[in-house]
Amino acid sequence: MKLNKWIVNNIDDIDEFSKTTLKIRLNDIEEKVNDYLSESTEEKLHQVRISIRRLRYSIEIFFVHFKQKNYKRFYKKIEELQESTGEIRDLDVIKNIIQNDTIGESINHKREILEKEMVEDLKKFLKSKLYKNFLKIIE
Repeated sequence: MKLNKWIVNNIDDIDEFSKTTLKIRLNDIEEKVNDYLSESTEEKLHQVRISIRRLRYSIEIFFVHFKQKNYKRFYKKIEELQESTGEIRDLDVIKNIIQNDTIGESINHKREILEKEMVEDLKKFLKSKLYKNFLKIIE
């Protein structure tokens, strides 16, 4: 992560800072999701999950600075994405800890199902009206 992307010049108020922070977080999610879609590794999924989590926590901090109706819908979607990526990440960790072929096959099967759903959900989210509207809000 480049530290200079966090430099914000001439902050007049918290609104500008919150919008800048959220834009950075959204850009990071897009980058990590595209990375993951080009090569779906456990580590890249982990990076997607981290970027979603960071956005979620930033939203929690800046919640009061935006119209809550639009903000709540977007936040709920981010929560869902964090949960779905977290489920798959948990399975990856469990699989790496447990060295049992039978359990490993079962985990792999469950992971494949969840991953397919998550990938579709991520793609839909990045193309969604909800996402585009949120980008407009923070412009």
